[in-house]
Amino acid sequence: MIIDDFLKQMTIYFPTIKKDLDEHIQEFGERLDTIVIEDIIMPEIIELLEKDADTKKLKVIFDYFEDVCINSDDYLNNVFSITALEILGNDKNILEKVHIMKCKVLMVLGFLLNNICLFIIGILYSKITNTFWDTVWEGRSTIFVLLNVIYVFLFFMDFNKNNRLQKQSEITLKDRFCKCIEVISKNTMGIYLVHVLVLRTIEKFSIQASFTSNITVGIIYSIVVTLISLIITLCVKRIPVVGKFI
Repeated sequence: MIIDDFLKQMTIYFPTIKKDLDEHIQEFGERLDTIVIEDIIMPEIIELLEKDADTKKLKVIFDYFEDVCINSDDYLNNVFSITALEILGNDKNILEKVHIMKCKVLMVLGFLLNNICLFIIGILYSKITNTFWDTVWEGRSTIFVLLNVIYVFLFFMDFNKNNRLQKQSEITLKDRFCKCIEVISKNTMGIYLVHVLVLRTIEKFSIQASFTSNITVGIIYSIVVTLISLIITLCVKRIPVVGKFI
């Protein structure tokens, strides 16, 4: 891989830099690769990292950067090292964001693998015992559910710290989602105390969802129970004395 390949790929990721690149050549009479990377390409990547709005694009870019480090010729390797890697390596905030992003990917993968194992065990147990073993209602006391709680907690742990709402005009869909997570997190004790009563009330109407037989219904069922429990908790918290304990 040579420098021309690298710059061509960057213009694919950031089409707007092509104009800046042309203006740079017109100004200096030639292409100064270190300046192009430092002053044209890296500001785009830094801005993308700071906004943290397109994690898929960031992952693709950093996968490509890894490929550059492994498969580039000596010239590109040297230029890339003293520009892109140095800029990224010297910015503490960016390093923290990249670390958080990688950790979240690991949390998601761990959560998915954990649930796959739980479902496989549920299916095998049902076949061996010739009885229906629901992976949620029967499996809630297993180590897999505990691991799920840990994965979800770690995934959302930094939401309040890194996703504070800025100006009212800048509120995005992600901001609203983060606000919802914040509201739920502040009322988890109340939701936990109330949700059993909500479940028992729903069961009186002969409504019970099985994740194993119908995962879609099970997910909807869980969301409805959580929302009803949250609403009840928010209402109870308005009661002066009782609200202090929830």
